[in-house]
Amino acid sequence: MAREKAKYWSENARGLEQKPKRGGNTSAASPGETVSEYFARWNAARDVRGLVSIHKEASTFRIHIEPIIGTKPIASITRADIEAVVEAMDAKVAAGSHSWQTMQRAWVIATKMFKDTLRSKIAALRVRGDNPCADVAGPDRGVERAKSYLYPSEFLALMNSDRVPLHWRRMIALAVYLYVRAGELEALRWSDVDLDHGVINVNRGMDRLRAREKSTKGKLARRFALEENLLPLLRAMKAKADPDAPVIRMVCGQSLARILRRYLKFAGVTRPELFADDETRKPITFHDLRATGITWMAIRGDDPIKIMRRAGHADFATTQRYVREAEQLAGRFEPVFPPLPASLLGDGDHDDPSGNRQDGAETSENQANTSPRLGDVDRPDVRLVHVDAELHLDHDGHRGPPLLGDQQHDDGIRPAVGGQDLGEVGGLDARLREGRDRLAERVVQHLGGQRRPVLEQLHQGFMGD
Repeated sequence: MAREKAKYWSENARGLEQKPKRGGNTSAASPGETVSEYFARWNAARDVRGLVSIHKEASTFRIHIEPIIGTKPIASITRADIEAVVEAMDAKVAAGSHSWQTMQRAWVIATKMFKDTLRSKIAALRVRGDNPCADVAGPDRGVERAKSYLYPSEFLALMNSDRVPLHWRRMIALAVYLYVRAGELEALRWSDVDLDHGVINVNRGMDRLRAREKSTKGKLARRFALEENLLPLLRAMKAKADPDAPVIRMVCGQSLARILRRYLKFAGVTRPELFADDETRKPITFHDLRATGITWMAIRGDDPIKIMRRAGHADFATTQRYVREAEQLAGRFEPVFPPLPASLLGDGDHDDPSGNRQDGAETSENQANTSPRLGDVDRPDVRLVHVDAELHLDHDGHRGPPLLGDQQHDDGIRPAVGGQDLGEVGGLDARLREGRDRLAERVVQHLGGQRRPVLEQLHQGFMGD
């Protein structure tokens, strides 16, 4: 996610000050407008609406659709052209260069776009009298990869492990027992939690790309009773929190899955299915903690309609997948939503959400975290490089090409001190937060006050809170 945020803000920085308030770039189509030109207008309108997937979809379009029909006039695209796109997608899957899931996502983009050429609410985007994708069979589907979830005994092993920071143990417990998406957990505030009546309101999520709150997925706000065994933890956490404060501070979204798998191993949870990555299985992610909670509800025998509403599923078919999984495990599962260990109720004030232990209890993982601090931005050998956005700000604030010889960090944002890459060192998120203010201020001062609004948004976009 950090990579996507940085690239989004970098690519849009120059146009931020001139971006229209509504409608995006929706001027009437020029004569002979190509598919690529239309896609740019169409995606700009979706950007204004706040859709979070526009950057990924732009990349997918450029790779899988544009090479086939990008230069052709949008008004003259035929069914045969669309079939050629599908044929190219199937060929990529057959060659093993791309997964069938990626091709399905590309096909969704094509069908959405051509549907809007006929039926968009924005008049300037209606440029055709028909939809050439209608009745065209999409790319072939493959085998669905099985979702991962934790057994209660594995969950408790995590909760009881002193090698897992308290903040992370709490974050995992909340994700499982509230069955919320990561963005919903990040946007959750104590004002949404009614401990007197044991009820929670989930009514917004976090748009990490634009660093702002948004509606929940599917725009489905929901209110439901809290799990009884979660109440002691929530009471302990709320006792030291401001009423409008976040329930818990999240770490960088891109690193959540990676850190979760590391902590599972720390806790001795090594079931192969949680780490397998092949045609039928995928490694566990942070989102699968939500799937864990939903699966546990189904195992417990909760009414499927109640599960659907608590989980915020727009389609009952989604809920049914969890119910069918529960039916296969009936009578072979441990008691779900067990009482949380008392160690979770302790003082977490010195626990770093990024994964660093701050209580003096060094682990083998933390002993490696002795690298220079990113907050020390006055050092001349500190630089921040974003390879995807081709943005390089050196210690003097100069803009230049990316350092092609450097390795890219998994999150796209790679701080380096001297020749050392800090991307492999724990505590990166905390250090980014610590150093970001002085770093951004120096960049703003160097490039001048005229660019201040753009750079501040750029800074907020890839640093985030």
